[in-house]
Amino acid sequence: NVTFTDAARRAAQLSKDLKWFSRGRTMMYSWPSTGTPEGYTVDEDNVEWAATHFLGFLRLVVAQGGAVHVIAHSMGNRALVRALERFDMAPLGQVVFAAPDVDAGIFVQIAAVFRGRAQRYTLYSSSNDIALKLSKALHGGYPRLGDPGDGLVIVEGMDTIDASNADASLIGLKHSYFANQRSILNDLRS
Repeated sequence: NVTFTDAARRAAQLSKDLKWFSRGRTMMYSWPSTGTPEGYTVDEDNVEWAATHFLGFLRLVVAQGGAVHVIAHSMGNRALVRALERFDMAPLGQVVFAAPDVDAGIFVQIAAVFRGRAQRYTLYSSSNDIALKLSKALHGGYPRLGDPGDGLVIVEGMDTIDASNADASLIGLKHSYFANQRSILNDLRS
């Protein structure tokens, strides 16, 4: 449910809020999402298709040198997880999985493969994330990585943050809490 324009605004907002302007470039990778809730199942296919292309983009950026930090949100985490599974270059800096709409069991299997391909991994999840509750229902009840309702996903080498209390007051913005809540932004900046 994020258009290209919305994603570009969010990338700019995060860059400003996290004060990245003085430390390097901000880039955004946008996969061909329909940008609508009705297009959810189409987006599931599109993000799988985009994973290989995101890996190519990531390789290009890493080849330019310097620290590369990655933040993925929601279904975009599927492309990130698949890219990390095949990533074969110098380790990334910080990798953030924000409200990931990824099957928790699949993630745990793949995380064992990509361990060590970044200096640090951080997962932000929230039991108040309505979009992920809907995704869980659509996927036959299989837990989503970003929804700790069935228990927080703990993986060796990854910091897991339960942001449930941080986003409790945001009606309508619960799925974007990582970029809307000052406490989460401060944590990201740190």
